[in-house]
Amino acid sequence: MTICSVSPISSAKVVNKQDWRKGQIDFVKCRIRIDSSMSHKMKEQTLMHEILHGILEGLGMEDLNSDERAVQSIASALHLTLTSQAIFSS
Repeated sequence: MTICSVSPISSAKVVNKQDWRKGQIDFVKCRIRIDSSMSHKMKEQTLMHEILHGILEGLGMEDLNSDERAVQSIASALHLTLTSQAIFSS
């Protein structure tokens, strides 16, 4: 499964002018934007969060995808697991 063929992943000082966000996935333009002012670790966690939104959207899991608390919890757990296994750099 591809996640909307998301490419490229870009950085921006302001991801969304209406709402403060660390990151955002845009399914129309097929891209993920990450706030460039965050630490490397926060950028990784935010990327994991946005990728998870893409996966859930692709699977049609709308209820879970709209639950930001659940998405963040799963993304944080995945990030912790991957960083502890040195899959992501610290």
